[in-house]
Amino acid sequence: MLSRDDTRPVRARGRPDLREDENAQTSDTGELEVAANFSRIGWGPVANTRRDLGTDIFVQARDRRRFDLVLFIAVQVKTGPSFFEGCEKLDADGSVSGWWYYEENVEHFDDWVTHGLPHLLVLHDLETRKSYWVHVTAPNLTITGEGAKIFVPAEQTIDEQNLDALIEVASTQKHGIAYEGSLWRAAAAEIPPARRLRTAMITPRLVAPHRNAGFGSVISPEEAIALLVQCRVRDLVEFSKRHRKVPSLEDAPKHRDWRWRFYGALSAAVLRGDYSGLKECIDRTNKYERKSAAAVALACWLIQAEKFDECVGLLKKLPDRAGPIDHSWILVQLARAQAEIGEVSAARENAAVALQGVANATRDDPTASAVRSAAASLLFYTADFRDENLAEVLSTSDHAAAWWRTQAQYHGLADHIGRSFRREMNDQSRRYGFEEVSHNQLYAATLTSAFSGDHGSWSNAIRLLAQNTLVLKLDSAASNEVADAIGDLRRVGSRTELVLAVKHAWAWKPSEVLRRAMEDLAEGGWSHSSASSSLALLQHAGDLAVEDQADKFAEDLLSIIEDPTWFVNRVSPNFLVAKYVLDAARGLVASCTSATQNKVANLLVSLSPVSDTMLAVGYTALADRIDGSLLEPETVDAIFDAAKMQPDADFSSELLSLATQGGSAEAQAEILHRVRGGDLSALSVLGDVRRLDQTDAKMLAGRDAEQLRRIRDEAKLGSYGMWQHDSALSMAVIGAWFNDAVDWEMLADFIGDANVADEHKRDCCIALAHHVDRLPEDAKAVLSNVAPDISDAPFDRILGTALGGAGAYLSAALGNFDETTLADQILTLLVSTPEHRADAAMMLGHLNVAGLMPLTVGLLNDASQNVRLAAAASIAVHIIKSGDSASPIAMAAARRATKASGAATALRFANAFYGENAVTSSIGGELIDQLVDHDSSLVRARVRAHIT
Repeated sequence: MLSRDDTRPVRARGRPDLREDENAQTSDTGELEVAANFSRIGWGPVANTRRDLGTDIFVQARDRRRFDLVLFIAVQVKTGPSFFEGCEKLDADGSVSGWWYYEENVEHFDDWVTHGLPHLLVLHDLETRKSYWVHVTAPNLTITGEGAKIFVPAEQTIDEQNLDALIEVASTQKHGIAYEGSLWRAAAAEIPPARRLRTAMITPRLVAPHRNAGFGSVISPEEAIALLVQCRVRDLVEFSKRHRKVPSLEDAPKHRDWRWRFYGALSAAVLRGDYSGLKECIDRTNKYERKSAAAVALACWLIQAEKFDECVGLLKKLPDRAGPIDHSWILVQLARAQAEIGEVSAARENAAVALQGVANATRDDPTASAVRSAAASLLFYTADFRDENLAEVLSTSDHAAAWWRTQAQYHGLADHIGRSFRREMNDQSRRYGFEEVSHNQLYAATLTSAFSGDHGSWSNAIRLLAQNTLVLKLDSAASNEVADAIGDLRRVGSRTELVLAVKHAWAWKPSEVLRRAMEDLAEGGWSHSSASSSLALLQHAGDLAVEDQADKFAEDLLSIIEDPTWFVNRVSPNFLVAKYVLDAARGLVASCTSATQNKVANLLVSLSPVSDTMLAVGYTALADRIDGSLLEPETVDAIFDAAKMQPDADFSSELLSLATQGGSAEAQAEILHRVRGGDLSALSVLGDVRRLDQTDAKMLAGRDAEQLRRIRDEAKLGSYGMWQHDSALSMAVIGAWFNDAVDWEMLADFIGDANVADEHKRDCCIALAHHVDRLPEDAKAVLSNVAPDISDAPFDRILGTALGGAGAYLSAALGNFDETTLADQILTLLVSTPEHRADAAMMLGHLNVAGLMPLTVGLLNDASQNVRLAAAASIAVHIIKSGDSASPIAMAAARRATKASGAATALRFANAFYGENAVTSSIGGELIDQLVDHDSSLVRARVRAHIT
């Protein structure tokens, strides 16, 4: 390649020419000014003074914070008007878009393209002092025949505006790492020193020694950290036993080497949740790669503990001295915390800076790829719908750290599935294991995703880990682990899974499980990810909250209902705030003190007319859970007045019911007045139908009869309606207390009509069977005629509730079965679906067949929750009907069931007593005494209502 000197004129021999050559001066000036332009953007130019072989300047690249990127570029400078005049390319509007640079010798371009460093060709304008550049690559070249040319765009200048583009060019010198085969050669010594801690935390596979490599060699602190992140605790213990240089988990925090102290502090956090030692690790080092690792670790545990404000404060206080990748690593963790507490704009800004900071460092550092993916993911999920960049998220998420994390999850889930399979196949063989493989592998995935800052992947990993724990531990005595798993589901916003777990725990686990979960919520507060699931926890477990705890939650919920602005600003909700908050308040209010319940009632009073159906439904449900007997007289009067001005019939009627509970005779009279006017909402809150008189009953039964005729006519035409007022049930209940008010033949024809859907007949049949002793003989006769057809009615026409055993129950209650037939019918139900087994349990209690009571007791251990609850209700009914003459096995089962963990069985017993006459049997009194102090406020409220 020709040098610049080859173009200079040959000087004559003799006295030297003391004047500088004009072309050389122009060239040197251009090189100096180009170097100055690089200096202005913080880069480090070095002139190539020894041998100019097509490269004038070498430049060291730096980021916007002036940190060296360990990247270099080579620059060839062309200065002077000859490189601009006549070489320009014009746009359609006549403006210059750039210039063509031509080389007769293609080898010049070839040398630049194949050079070990990326090469820039720079055209420098001495008048404007602007330097225009292009990256010399094969795709950018245009072959012209004997030579070649390249286009230098006018917008590509050496300045701050083009810094990112210049960094991108500089990064092309890096070569990707081949990860195939790295599993066996993993070791800290293979990683550059400043990257080792970060690599051990994000991609421990590259640092931790393979298990099959044995324990013969001493491991470094970074390797110990990688093993810890992989949850290979047994291996760590073995290394410390064999080598004195490897401290034990107990001795590591006192080691003189900071790295071992950090390992000790991190192990306390990973194994015990004690992250207090990490703060000291931050303060006790001046090396910023170490300070960054400790700060990220502490930030992850603060986020896990929902201490987002503390996390933000910690990361903001760190000195801005970390290297480019560490700086981006910290910013991603900061953005995670900010996005949780409503600082979305700041979170997006920090994520964008982090994304840019590692954009050109991913070729040889898999941790940079992981941080980049985390930043892109956060930007995507916090973006306005129109600004989402799915392509960037999908491309950046496909990186080595994610592959290895998925591999860990695969191993964990494979172990879980294997254990589940052996359990279902009734494997009786003995197996010995030294670790919980599924837990450890899934836990390791939560650690690497948290350390990388990928909040979405971390949430998903936590969800899988919590589900694994609940499946394995939910039916065991491990209450603390169950509470932690439920708390994890709440923290990461897995609302669907949380509701299922909470319902199960509420039904069958000790109350301490959900109380502890609510205590965690009280300590953590509200955040974006957890807000919806936190409200769901209160909705489904609030009746177990202690009074002080319930009052504090209620104060928050009331403030949100009154003015949701602070809540919206804090959590940036992606759900209907009003609906979810009202649902939570409904689940909680029964546990509150009388003073708080009065506050809630006064809130309902203060509402302007509610025309929004969704809000009206929420307020109605909330009013239903308030204990009217605790309300102040003035509050009761105000509720009655408010009921009259609310336009929604259900909400208005529920307020009247609440005022009635508070002792308002006016409210009771208003309900009766509305019932007589045909208000079905008022009828639903009437409570005891005996408050009606004969005329009222006849009028209501007549309206129900008209509805039944319409249903039958529509059914003949194949038209069905669902989830409406159950007129058949209404007629059955009215007829039980007002025999002459009901057209029994018409009702019998309805439930015996094979065209009518089971949805419309089931509850009516059950009510008739429950009250069979109150039915007149003529009614029994007509019902007995159709009962056999009811029991065989097929359910193949529409969706809805199946008839189940309701028809058989009615037939048995009417006396259509002898003992043999009854036993056969019950057996048929018992060997069928859970729904049929539940109906069998119901029949056994209400038919009060003492000889069959052991069957009912046996159903208390059925695999189906609904069957167990039906059996409990059946035993309660048997005891109510038989008193102290009840079956001894039933009485023993009742004592055990009401003392058992969970609220579901207790609530079934309480509901059975509710509405009954005063219990005079000693067994009944004993059970009520147990239930009146139950942990669930719903159970206590039902029992108190029975007592009063």
